[in-house]
Amino acid sequence: MCALFDKFRDMAVRKALAEIKDRLLNPALKGIGIVTQIAYRDKKLSLTCQLNGLEDSPIEVSVGTIAIADDASQLRLGDFEANRAFAQNALNLFAARTYDVPDTTAVRFSLKTAKKVLGL
Repeated sequence: MCALFDKFRDMAVRKALAEIKDRLLNPALKGIGIVTQIAYRDKKLSLTCQLNGLEDSPIEVSVGTIAIADDASQLRLGDFEANRAFAQNALNLFAARTYDVPDTTAVRFSLKTAKKVLGL
């Protein structure tokens, strides 16, 4: 029974993260690049990003601080680490903050799911 629950939880997490990537992150990066992979491991959100003009140099990012409002109207991110110093510095200077989440059912539902399943 526990294995079935773990599979269901993993499936819910993958679906929620895919929705967050496709409906929140990639639209925010329009014209700059895209998130190609997203995962949650060891209490950190891990992303692989591909920036326009740097397609041969993917940027690996981890987000150490993630907080989601109970109603999923806001998302706070911080404590970024990256495999490229310029990306890490830029993220910590400009992206470490609280974001208002668009009032769309899919995005907020995905954030609420992630909050519950991951214990955020």
